[in-house]
Amino acid sequence: MINASSALKIVLENAPLLAVENVSLLDSLGRVPSHDIIASQDLPPFNNSSMDGFAVASSDLRRASAKHPRTLKVIGESSAGRAFAGKVTSGQVVRVMTGALIPKGADAVVPIEKVVECETERVRFLESPKPGQHIRSRGEDIRRGQIVLKSGMPVTSAALAVLAACGYSRLRVRRKPRVSILPTGNELVGITEKPKRGQIRCSSSYALAGYVEGAGGIPKLLGIAPDTKSRLRKGIKAGLDSDVLLVT
Repeated sequence: MINASSALKIVLENAPLLAVENVSLLDSLGRVPSHDIIASQDLPPFNNSSMDGFAVASSDLRRASAKHPRTLKVIGESSAGRAFAGKVTSGQVVRVMTGALIPKGADAVVPIEKVVECETERVRFLESPKPGQHIRSRGEDIRRGQIVLKSGMPVTSAALAVLAACGYSRLRVRRKPRVSILPTGNELVGITEKPKRGQIRCSSSYALAGYVEGAGGIPKLLGIAPDTKSRLRKGIKAGLDSDVLLVT
């Protein structure tokens, strides 16, 4: 007898690679990529605000405080999908929404809760922000050229979002393994049959089928093989058409 880890090592060392299929991104969930998948762009793709507020040049507010507030002029707005086209210069700010592109000249965001909005498009600042405050930098999560999913690692729900953000609509993945399951024993009967004295319904094969499907395989129940050489031989022969044969 060998332990489970040794048995698994033997199986993995001798298991051939399955053929490659090209599937849609949505159909790739749970599948295994045939190659490393590389990020085609930085994520986020641009510097953007993590808060609703005002994009500012932090140097303009270096000495701002509640005792010595600084009032600056609002020159425009940058919202998600509608970027401000101009540039922030000294004495100016741009109203920004969460996810909006940070305009040129700005290097920090002050949340709207931290300011006092005045009339005539002016805003009073009561604190001094640090450079980079409340800004999600370009490439902060993923850099272009970075491996986002290694070959052999299953595609997860989270990976789907990353792959979609990188523009992948289709993936090359390994074919799902076909797994035949052959339950054996004179004591077994089908699940729709009423067991006689000393018999039990064949339940373990359904558990195995569930594990196979949950792991990304395609299970096939071969039916019960009684404890005779001819029936066992017939069942095993039928299962050899699959990639894996489980005899239980």
